[in-house]
Amino acid sequence: MKDEDSYEGQLEDHMCHGEGKMVYTNGNVFDGRWKRGKPIDGTCPYANDDTFTDQWKNDLRHSKGNFMFASGDTYEGQCRNGKRNDKGTYTFVNGGKYEGAWLCGVRDGYGEILYPEWINVQRDLQQRC
Repeated sequence: MKDEDSYEGQLEDHMCHGEGKMVYTNGNVFDGRWKRGKPIDGTCPYANDDTFTDQWKNDLRHSKGNFMFASGDTYEGQCRNGKRNDKGTYTFVNGGKYEGAWLCGVRDGYGEILYPEWINVQRDLQQRC
Protein backbone atom coordinates (compact mmCIF):
# COMPACT_ATOMS: atom_id res chain seq x y z
CA MET A 1 0.00 0.00 0.00
CA LYS A 2 1.37 3.39 -1.01
CA ASP A 3 0.88 6.43 1.21
CA GLU A 4 -1.47 7.95 -1.40
CA ASP A 5 -3.71 4.84 -1.54
CA SER A 6 -6.85 4.90 0.60
CA TYR A 7 -8.01 1.88 2.63
CA GLU A 8 -11.18 1.50 4.67
CA GLY A 9 -11.74 -1.74 6.52
CA GLN A 10 -10.37 -4.22 9.00
CA LEU A 11 -6.72 -4.26 10.01
CA GLU A 12 -4.45 -6.70 11.78
CA ASP A 13 -0.86 -5.83 12.74
CA HIS A 14 -1.18 -2.58 10.72
CA MET A 15 -2.05 -4.55 7.55
CA CYS A 16 -5.27 -4.90 5.56
CA HIS A 17 -6.85 -8.07 6.96
CA GLY A 18 -10.49 -9.14 6.74
CA GLU A 19 -13.14 -7.15 4.87
CA GLY A 20 -12.02 -3.89 3.30
CA LYS A 21 -11.88 -1.57 0.33
CA MET A 22 -8.72 -0.11 -1.17
CA VAL A 23 -8.79 2.81 -3.60
CA TYR A 24 -5.46 3.03 -5.41
CA THR A 25 -3.97 6.27 -6.71
CA ASN A 26 -4.21 4.96 -10.30
CA GLY A 27 -8.03 4.77 -9.93
CA ASN A 28 -8.28 0.98 -9.45
CA VAL A 29 -10.35 -0.29 -6.51
CA PHE A 30 -10.35 -3.62 -4.67
CA ASP A 31 -13.37 -4.42 -2.49
CA GLY A 32 -13.31 -7.74 -0.70
CA ARG A 33 -11.35 -9.90 1.71
CA TRP A 34 -7.72 -9.30 2.60
CA LYS A 35 -5.10 -11.44 4.30
CA ARG A 36 -1.90 -9.93 5.70
CA GLY A 37 -2.02 -6.97 3.34
CA LYS A 38 -2.88 -8.94 0.18
CA PRO A 39 -6.27 -9.20 -1.59
CA ILE A 40 -7.59 -12.77 -1.59
CA ASP A 41 -11.12 -12.56 -3.04
CA GLY A 42 -13.49 -9.85 -4.10
CA THR A 43 -14.20 -7.42 -6.91
CA CYS A 44 -11.75 -5.11 -8.60
CA PRO A 45 -13.20 -2.42 -10.85
CA TYR A 46 -10.23 -0.97 -12.76
CA ALA A 47 -9.86 2.69 -13.70
CA ASN A 48 -10.46 1.77 -17.38
CA ASP A 49 -13.89 0.32 -16.40
CA ASP A 50 -12.82 -3.36 -16.70
CA THR A 51 -13.95 -5.42 -13.68
CA PHE A 52 -12.66 -8.74 -12.30
CA THR A 53 -14.50 -10.73 -9.63
CA ASP A 54 -13.11 -13.72 -7.73
CA GLN A 55 -9.86 -14.82 -6.08
CA TRP A 56 -6.39 -13.30 -6.03
CA LYS A 57 -2.94 -14.65 -5.24
CA ASN A 58 0.18 -12.49 -4.81
CA ASP A 59 -1.77 -9.43 -6.03
CA LEU A 60 -2.74 -11.20 -9.29
CA ARG A 61 -6.02 -12.69 -10.55
CA HIS A 62 -5.90 -16.39 -9.75
CA SER A 63 -8.69 -19.01 -9.92
CA LYS A 64 -11.96 -19.30 -11.81
CA GLY A 65 -13.28 -15.79 -12.19
CA ASN A 66 -15.42 -13.39 -14.14
CA PHE A 67 -13.98 -10.50 -16.09
CA MET A 68 -16.16 -7.79 -17.64
CA PHE A 69 -14.38 -5.47 -20.04
CA ALA A 70 -15.33 -1.84 -20.61
CA SER A 71 -16.18 -2.81 -24.21
CA GLY A 72 -18.94 -5.13 -22.95
CA ASP A 73 -16.95 -8.30 -23.75
CA THR A 74 -16.74 -10.86 -20.93
CA TYR A 75 -14.44 -13.71 -19.89
CA GLU A 76 -15.44 -16.49 -17.54
CA GLY A 77 -12.88 -19.10 -16.68
CA GLN A 78 -9.56 -19.88 -15.08
CA CYS A 79 -6.89 -17.28 -14.38
CA ARG A 80 -3.41 -18.00 -13.17
CA ASN A 81 -0.80 -15.39 -12.28
CA GLY A 82 -3.04 -12.64 -13.61
CA LYS A 83 -3.62 -14.20 -17.05
CA ARG A 84 -6.30 -16.38 -18.67
CA ASN A 85 -5.20 -20.02 -18.41
CA ASP A 86 -6.75 -23.46 -18.87
CA LYS A 87 -10.44 -23.46 -19.87
CA GLY A 88 -12.50 -20.35 -20.35
CA THR A 89 -15.16 -18.62 -22.39
CA TYR A 90 -14.66 -15.21 -23.97
CA THR A 91 -17.92 -13.65 -25.16
CA PHE A 92 -17.82 -10.67 -27.50
CA VAL A 93 -20.39 -7.91 -27.18
CA ASN A 94 -21.52 -8.68 -30.78
CA GLY A 95 -22.57 -12.20 -29.72
CA GLY A 96 -19.49 -14.07 -30.93
CA LYS A 97 -17.86 -16.46 -28.52
CA TYR A 98 -14.67 -18.47 -28.00
CA GLU A 99 -14.88 -21.50 -25.70
CA GLY A 100 -11.71 -23.45 -25.13
CA ALA A 101 -8.16 -23.58 -23.92
CA TRP A 102 -6.00 -20.62 -22.91
CA LEU A 103 -2.32 -20.31 -22.08
CA CYS A 104 -0.58 -17.21 -20.75
CA GLY A 105 -3.56 -15.01 -21.65
CA VAL A 106 -4.00 -16.14 -25.28
CA ARG A 107 -6.14 -18.80 -26.97
CA ASP A 108 -4.13 -22.01 -27.13
CA GLY A 109 -5.03 -25.60 -27.89
CA TYR A 110 -8.49 -26.89 -28.69
CA GLY A 111 -11.29 -24.34 -28.87
CA GLU A 112 -14.59 -23.57 -30.49
CA ILE A 113 -15.37 -20.23 -32.10
CA LEU A 114 -19.03 -19.27 -32.47
CA TYR A 115 -19.59 -16.30 -34.74
CA PRO A 116 -22.56 -13.95 -34.30
CA GLU A 117 -24.19 -15.59 -37.33
CA TRP A 118 -23.77 -18.84 -35.37
CA ILE A 119 -21.34 -20.37 -37.82
CA ASN A 120 -19.47 -22.98 -35.81
CA VAL A 121 -15.71 -23.41 -36.36
CA GLN A 122 -13.55 -25.80 -34.34
CA ARG A 123 -9.79 -25.30 -34.32
CA ASP A 124 -6.67 -26.42 -32.58
CA LEU A 125 -4.67 -23.28 -31.80
CA GLN A 126 -1.08 -23.87 -30.74
CA GLN A 127 0.69 -20.86 -29.27
CA ARG A 128 3.33 -20.78 -26.60
CA CYS A 129 4.28 -17.97 -24.28
